[in-house]
Amino acid sequence: MYKSHQWLFVTDSSLICDIVTKYSIAAMEMYGLDDLEEHLTFCPQCNLPLYQKDDHIKFMLFSCRSCGYEVQQDYFYSLENKKINGIPVLPPIKSQKRGACIPTSLLTIHEIALRTQKAEMKEEFHCELSVDHLLEQYKEKKGCGYLEDNSCDKDQRRKLTCTEIMLEDGVSCSHDDEAFCSQYPNSKTKGTENYKIEEVCHLKNLSFNDIAGFVLKGHALNIRIPITKQFAQLKTGDMYIADKKMVKAVNYCEIWHSVVIVRFGRREGVNYFRFMNSHGPDFCDKGFADVRAADITEAFLLKI
Repeated sequence: MYKSHQWLFVTDSSLICDIVTKYSIAAMEMYGLDDLEEHLTFCPQCNLPLYQKDDHIKFMLFSCRSCGYEVQQDYFYSLENKKINGIPVLPPIKSQKRGACIPTSLLTIHEIALRTQKAEMKEEFHCELSVDHLLEQYKEKKGCGYLEDNSCDKDQRRKLTCTEIMLEDGVSCSHDDEAFCSQYPNSKTKGTENYKIEEVCHLKNLSFNDIAGFVLKGHALNIRIPITKQFAQLKTGDMYIADKKMVKAVNYCEIWHSVVIVRFGRREGVNYFRFMNSHGPDFCDKGFADVRAADITEAFLLKI
């Protein structure tokens, strides 16, 4: 836990609901009275320390016990640096094939679930699930290539087909590269097993806190975001806000992009999510970027 300049960084998910209970007393003991003001937030009306309020609707809500003044502080919770038994749960940032954001993001979520499961058993999951294998099965199942469907509802149909394959047949690993074979010569999963998912949950009409709750439990989620010219120009520290009037279109169909949520938070009064993109590590902040919570849609959870 770290608080600085009105930001609160939470590193332990168990602390999110009761963090900073009696925060001012703890601060007095930790810092002493001389620099107490530097580490506390005070009521602008009473000039008394604010205490965290037990509120299941708003994270990090602080209030004044004297006058009732309330303020929600900025914070975030992230899976980016999360480790279980010293093992990272997130795979490396991917560079997708042209137009393949949906299968890439779905397999990324599957990998995160597998890495988490293995890490809990103090084992590492070294595999990268094969997008090529998923697309090959897609063509066999649908009788046409993944990119050959140009209808306006293509994204939904593609996602449905991909998840059906992941449920029924599973996807193998990409272990043809020399780097993997040299690093893990004794791997038992080298192209010999198809990894399936057990369940697909379409999370409809959920609030920011509902979606945040899944991330808090260690689940990465697949979401869609609309694409504007600003998207390609995002830099570290930017928050992507999609102006619906500026959404790109091809053949009168709006362009949407499929990404993976790995963080939620509040910054300067705005709820947001951080997503793991599939445009390589040079995109925005080492492959990650923030998007305003109001601009996401179509959240999906995969269970193994």
